[in-house]
Amino acid sequence: MFDKYFDSGAAWGIISAIGTGFVGWLFGRRRNNAEASVTEIQAVQNALKIWRETAEALQKQIADQQIELDRIKSEVRQLEEGMFSLRGRNKELESHVSSLSAQNAAFKKKLASFTHEKKPGRPRKTEGQ
Repeated sequence: MFDKYFDSGAAWGIISAIGTGFVGWLFGRRRNNAEASVTEIQAVQNALKIWRETAEALQKQIADQQIELDRIKSEVRQLEEGMFSLRGRNKELESHVSSLSAQNAAFKKKLASFTHEKKPGRPRKTEGQ
């Protein structure tokens, strides 16, 4: 019945073309999937490389910051020790100033008593003389 409308050679050609197309599509699909997997793996590897480099850079920065922090802590300790030493020296000097102030007040009092005494035979000078 189909012999009237179709040539059997043409039918086999069409079937063969469809079969070849299907097999090509099937293997092409596998190839495309494999290439997509490879591309995905490469993308993940690149991302991993970037993350690793970033992590290493951050670790180096942290190490550098730790060194700087240790240096600053040492400097703070030295400054605190110097501050405590200076506070002690300041107290000593305040005590010495207090003692000298007391001596100065006593000397002023003595001096005032000498200047207010009238000495015989020596007249006091006035501004006009």
